[in-house]
Amino acid sequence: MEKILISACLIGDRCRYDGEASPYPFVEKLKKKYVLVPYCPEIEAGLPVPRVPAEILQGQVINKDGKNLTKVYEEAAAKSVSLCKLLGIHIAILKDGSPACGARLIHDGKFSGKKIPGLGITAKRLIHAGVKVYADTDELAFLLADRDKDLPEREMERYGMVKSDRAKEILKERQRSERKKESHQSKEKEKIFSHPRKNHAKRFSHSSFSKKKNYSQGKRKNSFSYNKKKAK
Repeated sequence: MEKILISACLIGDRCRYDGEASPYPFVEKLKKKYVLVPYCPEIEAGLPVPRVPAEILQGQVINKDGKNLTKVYEEAAAKSVSLCKLLGIHIAILKDGSPACGARLIHDGKFSGKKIPGLGITAKRLIHAGVKVYADTDELAFLLADRDKDLPEREMERYGMVKSDRAKEILKERQRSERKKESHQSKEKEKIFSHPRKNHAKRFSHSSFSKKKNYSQGKRKNSFSYNKKKAK
C-alpha cells in the first residue's frame, strides 16, 4: 500500500500547542487505501506539550514570549523530507494554520487570531522536495478514486498518483508524444525563420537589378529616339 505523511494531530495524537488533537474524519477512509505515517514537526523539534504558541512573522518562527524557534522548526522540516525519501512518500496531508504544517493558511504573526495565505516551515520544505502537500481543509475525495480507471491521466500526473505500472506507462507515452510535437514545431520554426532572409535578399537583389536594367535600357532607348529626331 502507498504511504501518506500526515500531521500526527489529525489522527488523534494530542500534540498541539494546547495539548489537544485535531481529529480528521477522513482518516478512517484513507486507512483503507493507504498506510498513514504520522509526523509532528513540533514534537520532532523537541518542543513540549503543551507549549507556548508560535507564529511566523517575516519568515521567522517566534513564540508568544518572543523566543525565536526558526532553527528547530527548520531542522524538523528537514527530518520530514528525509523520512519521505526513506519511505518513498510522495503525498502529505498537513494541519492547516500551523506554523509548521500550514499548507494554505498560517496565522499573521501578531497572535491576533487572524489567518493569512502562507506556508508553514515543514509544508514549504516538503513542497520544494517534490512532495504533493494538501491541507486537511482540502477536498481530498480524489485520493479514494481508482487511480487507473476513475482518474484521467492528467489528474494522475497532477496529483502525483503514478504508482501503478499502467499509469506510469500512460504518462511516459504522453511525455514522448509531447517531445515529438515540440521537436516537430522546432523544425518548422527553423524552416520558417532561417531561410526567408536569404530568399528575401535574393528577391530584393534580383528585383533591384531588373529595375536598374529596365531603367537603363529605357534611358538608352529614349536617348536614341531623341538623337534620331534631332538628326532629322
